[in-house]
Amino acid sequence: MKTRERWLLDAIEAVAPLFRNAGHEIPPVKVSVGFPPTGGLKKNRRVLGVCFPKTMTKDDVPQIFINPTIDEVDSDQGVLATLVHEIVHACGIHGHGSDFRKLAVAVGLTGQMRSTIASDWLVEELKGIVRKIGPFPGAAIVSRMDSADSPIKRDKCRIHKCICSDCGYTARVAKKWLELGAPVCPCCHVQMRTNE
Repeated sequence: MKTRERWLLDAIEAVAPLFRNAGHEIPPVKVSVGFPPTGGLKKNRRVLGVCFPKTMTKDDVPQIFINPTIDEVDSDQGVLATLVHEIVHACGIHGHGSDFRKLAVAVGLTGQMRSTIASDWLVEELKGIVRKIGPFPGAAIVSRMDSADSPIKRDKCRIHKCICSDCGYTARVAKKWLELGAPVCPCCHVQMRTNE
């Protein structure tokens, strides 16, 4: 049985012609399924993938991780579309500026560059790749953070940022203290506002 990592490596080989046609060779890369350092379980603006550049790895090989909560493979924001986005970063392009946009659009990504989606023609290419390399060998992890049996508990002691409207002084206050009221700015002696 094919592992998820082997499947993802096969997918990288299958999308390599898209990058070649755009004038880029995909460098050696390691790829796996795993949670990003932050935002992997968010309900809104969940982080779908991350690429650690070669400057952050001991062997100088970029490492890509695909969020295991993605449950579609060849949709406009599925596993393969996320993989293509992260491969753009693996090609040595940091951030989501004009260099990123140029290559991303050339390989069929569209939309906001920080959270691209696959264009219609790229979705069709991705469906062809799935027919060629087979179905993704894994099931998505379902986040049930709000359920009583969840092993991951919400942080009930969230710290809120308070800002003085006059001078910009900031303080961080636990939610339980905000229920009594926002703090008073020590500089201007006015009640601060929460930045939520």
